[in-house]
Amino acid sequence: MPSAFFYLFTMSRTIGTKNESSLHRQLKLSYAGSGGRTEVEFSGFVADAVGPDGERVEIQLGSFAPLKKKARELASLGPLKIVCPVIVAKRLEFLDSEGAEIGSRKSSRSGKIWDLFKAMFYAPELPLVPGLEIELALVDVAERRVRDGKGSWRRRGVSIGDRRLLALRERILLKRPCDYLRFVPFAKK
Repeated sequence: MPSAFFYLFTMSRTIGTKNESSLHRQLKLSYAGSGGRTEVEFSGFVADAVGPDGERVEIQLGSFAPLKKKARELASLGPLKIVCPVIVAKRLEFLDSEGAEIGSRKSSRSGKIWDLFKAMFYAPELPLVPGLEIELALVDVAERRVRDGKGSWRRRGVSIGDRRLLALRERILLKRPCDYLRFVPFAKK
């Protein structure tokens, strides 16, 4: 029987995909679309996807801080979209140390569109970069957790494994700084 780590991450030999989660890979392929490409190099940086229309796409599951230099460079070469997935519903799947599923349940936590600001905290100037758009992808995911005794003490030794996309509910595109007014409750729209 394969070990639990077989289920955690798919190893690959291409640029930037060694520890890529299924969620990242699925979104990357979705945004590339048919006729698009993934893992394309531009001026020393690798874009996650390039759509058939030439738009570069960067999927960012965490903080935007690592994108400061990369986003400016890629946007200077043509249109760039940063996709920020917001997990609005999560199903937790529990595996034993051998990789066999032992149960599942719905997570009580859910993401909000406000999570964008947590991601942008160390790169607040990105919305001002010419040619750059930010898109919130509201998604449902399944998260595998392995009861292997190696995870955080807060989770009682359960390790977080792979996340995979179950559904893409909605996309919210933010093209210009004025599009962010939707987050200000008293702003005129």
